[in-house]
Amino acid sequence: METILSPPAHSKKPKLQPLLHKDFGSCIPYYDEELGLMQGEAHKRAIIKYAPCFEWIEEKLDLRFLSDQPIWFYNPQKGKQVGIAGDLVLAKQVDVSKITAESILFYMEVVSTDDPRRENRDTIEKKPLCEYNGVPEFGLYFPDLKDERIFQLYRLVNGVYHPVMENESGKWCSEMIEGLCIERLTEDEWKEGVKIQIWFGDEKLLGYAQEVERRKQSEKEKEEAESKWGDAEIARWEAEKKVKALSDKLKALGINPED
Repeated sequence: METILSPPAHSKKPKLQPLLHKDFGSCIPYYDEELGLMQGEAHKRAIIKYAPCFEWIEEKLDLRFLSDQPIWFYNPQKGKQVGIAGDLVLAKQVDVSKITAESILFYMEVVSTDDPRRENRDTIEKKPLCEYNGVPEFGLYFPDLKDERIFQLYRLVNGVYHPVMENESGKWCSEMIEGLCIERLTEDEWKEGVKIQIWFGDEKLLGYAQEVERRKQSEKEKEEAESKWGDAEIARWEAEKKVKALSDKLKALGINPED
């Protein structure tokens, strides 16, 4: 049964306050403070593989990518705004130290199915919370190989989430992030945590983003090596210049520098 969040009767939905985030929990990556659970293997693998894809899009479109960082949401059941950390989030270019849900463009939760309580929170609780706070697009990714579910995308229309179906190319495409599409992989392509391909325009980003980073590092090392070689050449040229100047002075004094 869907959870529906609504403000108290006869009251407006409170405006989120961009307060400085101070509660970062234990600082253990993706640790569930409330349930006392570490992240599972499928969740870890998914984050490792897909975070670079979103970082690539962040750079290309001048957005902000957040993962396991607090974002202010208003929770009407608690009657206050709370900091929620999303898994793979693309937001407007804002100060992330005070970011609120109003800046989110695309929110993707990597669902942990290793514990029913955590699965419920990732799905039954976070989806309506994002809907209530006006997050325009919300996705649920199921990385566990034992789970036949793959991906679900929802788009906000008049304040209510509606499921987005795969297009004729077999992709779920975002309207908020131009060029971003998600495609299911065939089962023989599945690996632990990896069941989808991330597209940006005509580029497949799964593995591509990591390769680009490797090339960047290689180029950087090459430039540094060339710079060091150039510095050495300049030093050699300066030394030769000084030797020649000294030789010319000696010759002017009638002294043979070879003697």
